[in-house]
Amino acid sequence: MTEEVTTRLPVTASESGKNAYYLPNCNVVDHVPAYCSCLDKIKQIKAAGRSAFHECSTAARQGRCKAADMRQEEELKGEALYFVPRAGLTQAEHGGAPVPSWSARMPTPKPKRRDLSTNVGGSFADAINEAMKSLPVAPRPTMPAPTMVAGETPMQFARRLAVTC
Repeated sequence: MTEEVTTRLPVTASESGKNAYYLPNCNVVDHVPAYCSCLDKIKQIKAAGRSAFHECSTAARQGRCKAADMRQEEELKGEALYFVPRAGLTQAEHGGAPVPSWSARMPTPKPKRRDLSTNVGGSFADAINEAMKSLPVAPRPTMPAPTMVAGETPMQFARRLAVTC
């Protein structure tokens, strides 16, 4: 495993995104959730009575949430018992539980230079306009212009047009 944490961390350290502890035996969801994300769901359930994750809300209310039991154990002992520092963690070091690829330190990709000389007119609008020139123009239906009937008020004319349209 990684180097042991010699100082006692506060209970709130487990909620941090720097915590890389995962629950490999969660019987509620179909994946291996991060302990810190489970703690966030538990916090939502306590505050609002529910979470965006229905399965987790139901399990917490029924006492089947493993993370809630672990949190209670941490609060009783007064320290973060389930904290594994994320920096430099590998799958083998964490007992085989999968470590998401985004947690590994990856080099920042450098932006690629684009050759803008191949663009039709220099902008997307010019490219779209150029492509539209090759499309056939659909004929517009011709309708006679409406006219007012003798003795009709403008309001009656507007109402008549609204009904016919």
